[in-house]
Amino acid sequence: MKCNSFKSQSQKGFTLVEIMVVVVILALLSTAAVVGFGGAKESIQIEETAKVIQDRLKQLELEAINGEYESHLIHFQPELLVVDSRPSSNSLTLSYLGFGLEGCEENETTLSFETDQQVNLILQDQKGQNLELLPFKTDTTYCAPMMDDQSLSWQYQLQSNGAFSNRIRFLHFNLDRDGSHAPVQISSGTDLQLKIEAPYGKKTFYKLGEIYQGDASLTLTHPAGIEEVVELNP
Repeated sequence: MKCNSFKSQSQKGFTLVEIMVVVVILALLSTAAVVGFGGAKESIQIEETAKVIQDRLKQLELEAINGEYESHLIHFQPELLVVDSRPSSNSLTLSYLGFGLEGCEENETTLSFETDQQVNLILQDQKGQNLELLPFKTDTTYCAPMMDDQSLSWQYQLQSNGAFSNRIRFLHFNLDRDGSHAPVQISSGTDLQLKIEAPYGKKTFYKLGEIYQGDASLTLTHPAGIEEVVELNP
């Protein structure tokens, strides 16, 4: 009996060169995806920072409209907003001079006040809870340390015999979604000051102590090189 033999067709496999080409292509695609994701995250960080600043300013405007304060004077710093909130009447005045002045370290805020009576300098958290109370009897320049937790805001105010001074607030805007510190900075616009006045939230911009009539804006810069412009004009 004659047997027919069938020769099976051999299947051709991938060559080493083809495998290497596929590996290189996959590596390039993976790198592009990681870079794209990183850029998207940084864009989200700077956009959220811009929104936080706008929300902060809107909150201060509402406070003036609601009569909580007669006016707010806002100083734009690279990593925070310094807000001098003044009531309609006050016999005590707390002055914000800047950072690292009058013998203070660069990471300390310089505050000053004049008094001929016993006063208390009160440090409060963002909810108005007292964190520290410091008594003084003479004119003082005080070096206020920066808070360690960058996710918090804090405020200083003088108190004496039931009277209170204006309130100096330090409002952080560098918050990531998970509450961590996103290193976005105001790179231009720190020479501007914004005054918001009651009762209608009137806004006036100042530059070098003079009323500023130009377009008011802040430029935010991410270390990755991404920039965002925040328009401040009413």
